[in-house]
Amino acid sequence: MQFVIYDDNPDAAAALKAMLHPLLPESVQVECAHTLSQAESLVSEQTDVVFQDIELDTPQNGILFARELQKRFPRLRFVFITAYTKYYEQIFTVEPIAFLQKPFRPEGLRICVDQLERHLHLHEQQIGVSLTKNHIRMLELSDVEYIENSNRRLLLHTADDAVKY
Repeated sequence: MQFVIYDDNPDAAAALKAMLHPLLPESVQVECAHTLSQAESLVSEQTDVVFQDIELDTPQNGILFARELQKRFPRLRFVFITAYTKYYEQIFTVEPIAFLQKPFRPEGLRICVDQLERHLHLHEQQIGVSLTKNHIRMLELSDVEYIENSNRRLLLHTADDAVKY
C-alpha cells in the first residue's frame, strides 16, 4: 500500500509521517510531497490514500486539488489535514475518510488509522496482480486458494474459484 502526505510545510509532513509510522503495518509505504509537482508525480494508480493539506502556497487549495485527483484516480481516498476549522463543510465534497487538525495529536491519529483500517483493511496481507500493462489489482492474500503455472503465466485462483487472475 502507498500513502502520500502532501503538505507544503516539510516539518508538518515529517512530523505526520513519524507519528504514523508506528501505527501502520510495515507494508505501507509513506511518501511526502511539499510542492504541487511533487504531489502530482507521487500520486498514481498505486496510491491508496493522500493526506492532503488544505491551505497551500498555491492559488488552488487542497480540496480543489483532491477533486482533480479523484477524477483521475476514482479509488483514491483522502484524509484532510489543516490547522483551520473553516473548511469542515467544504471537505465533504470529496468524501474524505478523516480530518486531522494541526497540531497532530496521538489520539486523533489513532482514530484516523482505525478509520483507514475499516476502509482499506490495512493489516491484511495483499498481493498485486498485473491485469494489463497499466492496471494492477490488489488481492487479499487470504483470498488466494492456490497458484498455478500455465504456459509461463501464474494463475491465481481464489477460494471460491469464481475469479482467476
